[in-house]
Amino acid sequence: MFYLKKIKLLFAAVCIFCFLLLPAVSVFALVLEVEYPETITGTSISGSSGLPQYLKWVFEAGISIGLFSVVATMLVAGVFYFLSPLPGSVARAKDMFSSSLTGFLIIVLTYLIVRTINPALLEFNLEPLQQTGSPSINQNTYGLKIYRSTGCDQEVQFYTSDVNDFKDLKNRIKSVKIDQNAPADTYYVSLLYDNTNNWGKCQYIDPNAGCQQTTVSAASATVYEYDFSPGGSGITIYRNAFGKVSGKGANKDNGYLKIRQSDIGGLYWKELKNLSFTGESIRSPDITTSPNENSSCTVPYPERDCVKWSDAGLCVARRCPMLDKEGISSIELNGDYLVVLIYIDPTDDTDRFTYSYCQAFPIRDDINRYGPQQVKWDAIRSSGREPNYILIVPVKYR
Repeated sequence: MFYLKKIKLLFAAVCIFCFLLLPAVSVFALVLEVEYPETITGTSISGSSGLPQYLKWVFEAGISIGLFSVVATMLVAGVFYFLSPLPGSVARAKDMFSSSLTGFLIIVLTYLIVRTINPALLEFNLEPLQQTGSPSINQNTYGLKIYRSTGCDQEVQFYTSDVNDFKDLKNRIKSVKIDQNAPADTYYVSLLYDNTNNWGKCQYIDPNAGCQQTTVSAASATVYEYDFSPGGSGITIYRNAFGKVSGKGANKDNGYLKIRQSDIGGLYWKELKNLSFTGESIRSPDITTSPNENSSCTVPYPERDCVKWSDAGLCVARRCPMLDKEGISSIELNGDYLVVLIYIDPTDDTDRFTYSYCQAFPIRDDINRYGPQQVKWDAIRSSGREPNYILIVPVKYR
């Protein structure tokens, strides 16, 4: 009676396996995309088959043998469990079933892991993986594009905002160009620098010139969207450091120059020796002989530059200080502008867009974009590269 009951249970288990588990295994095989025709795998091989086809055959054979072994082990475990009256055999049957279930999970996870990494691996495709981190050169990308070759044909990356450090690409950039997004009315301007954090010898990238060779060992870059309709009133350059007082710059009594948006226009490029601290308007440097003379200069008379001396060694004529050398102490940005202080060596005969020294403002630390409240001159002074030009570009901040 005991054996009859176990035989009935075994028969029921076999029926359940045939009607439920076998279809499930078939469905799983379809999910795995492995075909099982007359041969052991769905891949046919011959003497002319290549290595990937052989590997695929071996892989599919392994999957098939593994599944067959799992099913066979489960059947044997079932026989031991239901037919053996010995307690030891029942325990061994449970171990066999547990081991077969572990094997089944290993087979499934192996397939899923391989498919997750790259589905092409299931076909043993030996072609290199497509790079997804950097855009392809044929993709519709805009902004500053950098290249390791001199002909702009091996693109490395593109940028639409500042790059404070090119890191692994530092000093390896051979050519650049700017692709403008005309359909979206978005245009970019950019400068390269040979030091990180946007300073040092620099190169202005002509936005209208296409592919350009780099003339500096690029370590960082300034990249901004150009603004055709900038807001704000312009910038103010101070002879002394300024602080924000009720939204206005302080220390105007010590000398300042206001460069308005109407003066900046589309692009402002000026030699600093032609600018002086004349307040609200840009004028030629005034020469005065007494404090009472009418002058636009905002610098107190005793602090103006002496341009004429008497025989007794007294200053008899003074001129409003100019903005070159170390004349600038701080710059206040009243709107969205990129300000670049530039030094051009008179003996430098390099490209007209390459400059001996540049320092761009605002920098990353200018959270409120007021501008440099105190220009740091130590490094500039020690290099002998005090700025003699200023470049102002209306841009869009993000």
